[in-house]
Amino acid sequence: MNNSFFRFVLCLIGAVSLISCTETTGTIGMGLVGNLDRFTVSTDTFGITTRTIYADSIYARGSEPCLGCVTDYDTGTRIRGNFTTQFFIHDGFAFPKIDSIRSTDPPFSTLTDTTHISIDQVVSDSVKLMVFTKNVTGDTLAPLYLNVYELDKPIPDGKDYLSNFNPFGEYIAEGKKPLKSMVFTMSDQTLDSTSVNAICIPLNEQYTHKDKNGVEKTYKNIGTYLMRRYYHSLADKDGAFDNYNKFAHNVLPGFYFEIANGEGAMATVFGTNLATYFQQWDCDTVPRQTVFTSFVGTREVLQTTNMEVNSAAVIDLMNDPSCTFMKTPSGLYTEADLPVLDIMRGHEEDSLSTVSCDLQCINVNNESGKSYQPSQYILMIHADSLQNFYLKRKLHDEVTSFIAVYSESKNSYELSNFSSLISFMYKKYKEGKKTDNSWELKHPNWNKVALVPVSVVTTLDTSGNTIASAIYNNLSLTSAKLVKGRGTKASDDVRLSVIYTKMTD
Repeated sequence: MNNSFFRFVLCLIGAVSLISCTETTGTIGMGLVGNLDRFTVSTDTFGITTRTIYADSIYARGSEPCLGCVTDYDTGTRIRGNFTTQFFIHDGFAFPKIDSIRSTDPPFSTLTDTTHISIDQVVSDSVKLMVFTKNVTGDTLAPLYLNVYELDKPIPDGKDYLSNFNPFGEYIAEGKKPLKSMVFTMSDQTLDSTSVNAICIPLNEQYTHKDKNGVEKTYKNIGTYLMRRYYHSLADKDGAFDNYNKFAHNVLPGFYFEIANGEGAMATVFGTNLATYFQQWDCDTVPRQTVFTSFVGTREVLQTTNMEVNSAAVIDLMNDPSCTFMKTPSGLYTEADLPVLDIMRGHEEDSLSTVSCDLQCINVNNESGKSYQPSQYILMIHADSLQNFYLKRKLHDEVTSFIAVYSESKNSYELSNFSSLISFMYKKYKEGKKTDNSWELKHPNWNKVALVPVSVVTTLDTSGNTIASAIYNNLSLTSAKLVKGRGTKASDDVRLSVIYTKMTD
């Protein structure tokens, strides 16, 4: 009998003890023994069948994108990550009053601090575009060639974008030149006096933009354009800076970051920041100072991901008969057939107290001898509910969807109790068979679950407990090779442990 049984008995004793507290002390012992005698507990194990499924594109909305290019250890092929982002405008966004704006450039540098300036005299001294990164994988010294494109128009919000989304053609004209091209590495990207890593992209080149009448105007840099556009918006009262949607449609549609060449490193992107620097003067007693105003891109605004993966090589892994895989962003996940009818056979009147399973990982054995880390979290969910889970931005409910955490010490994922899912599937099965004898054939996925790598965003509830606030597809570099389930009760197979309870007369 396994540890799960003893845990159950302890919980049962605790529950009965609480009930017995209402009795006199002389009858507590008799009540406890009497209640335990009314329960029959039994256990069993069942094998499950698993297989690898390949999704050539996955739902990417809300997921943190990746930037870089690496060779996949398992397939020997390249994986390249690119992404787009729009920028957030917070409530009450504002540049300083126009008369306080100065510049280090002549003739503005010679203006007295009491001089009134026009909108077309406003100048940004410099502009920095920062891409904030984490979880760098690979060689941090590997050179990567980056192109940054300005989108021709905003990518519509309210739509669902997959991981193979490509903005060229509809949102970036074919043959358009990038706003910036540069070589960078993931090393030496730590911001001064912080532990935050960021790719710094200077945007100090001349910038050309068409106004609302289609007339092209050239500015010192994109920051100068943004500042003048802001002051014209105030004067015209057009609301272009009221929120990020108006900003995207009337000022700046967003950027696309593309790795054009190079290989060896990839990082997860958790934000972008477009900062425009200028001189500001407040009054006679305060000297000029260099300040900046920022526009930020995070998962709260629209971001899309473009992951390029060699599908032929991935399909070879999918067909490996010795194991199953969960790999991101390659699109491999594991599907399992749960033996619902076998579990319930002969126990139709019993209660399912616990159904648990350990998904054991296998150490890497590819030619390189290297592997990416397993995903910290995986989602187990009814196979037919997977897409809807992401589209409706659901959280796991511990009824039909569950989160398992990777244990480094055990090298496995433990699904501690999903008895409610078995009960849910069995109920659906019985209801379907009542009205349609061929229901099982018409619903081939009725007892299948998907095991998918996910990213979990957590927060604290009012009691200080850590809870999930959002769940997204994991698009970072992860890889887990799992023991393959063959549907037997052999000790080296993937098995479910089941505890039944039954009330006796």
